[in-house]
Amino acid sequence: MSGIKNKINKFKELRTSRKLSFSFIIAVIIFAQIVGILSIIAISSLQQIISNLRIPEGVIYLNIDVYNPESMEASIPYYIQNQGIYGLNDLFIEAEIFINYIDETTSKNITAKIFSKADGIPKCEAFSSLIGNFSGTFSSFNVTAIVEFNQNFDFEKSFKFLTNIKFRAKYFFNLITFSIALNNIDLTGG
Repeated sequence: MSGIKNKINKFKELRTSRKLSFSFIIAVIIFAQIVGILSIIAISSLQQIISNLRIPEGVIYLNIDVYNPESMEASIPYYIQNQGIYGLNDLFIEAEIFINYIDETTSKNITAKIFSKADGIPKCEAFSSLIGNFSGTFSSFNVTAIVEFNQNFDFEKSFKFLTNIKFRAKYFFNLITFSIALNNIDLTGG
């Protein structure tokens, strides 16, 4: 009799084990479906977020005064609208401003970096907007390049200010990192 009881107990244990295994498999499948749906929602809302990024948002302000270098300033306005269901984290902007001119003494086309700054900006929560200015002062300027421009600029030729802007952020529990780069934005409008 004890042999039959042992077989019945083993059969009950096996049945319980199969139920647990089946429940575990169902839980894994449901979890995978939920993660898949959340990923699709995140990617579609990320596309909308990227289309609503405006960097620069308006006019880039540039004050270059070699006679009073402490007052030099550059300011790049930005507008970030996050209509997604997750926050944007670790937002980072890098900006460079170049001056392109003809050197009077050599008649060569010179492109010199006169401003450079990289820094983080506040996070943008879900369903909110972030409006601000990415600014740099005297310490972000290359005064030597500005002085060389002042001394060697051919006043019969034109010059241009060009800007490169890079934006980076993390989304969807910091699992998705995306970057946007804008190069050679002409500040003079031409």
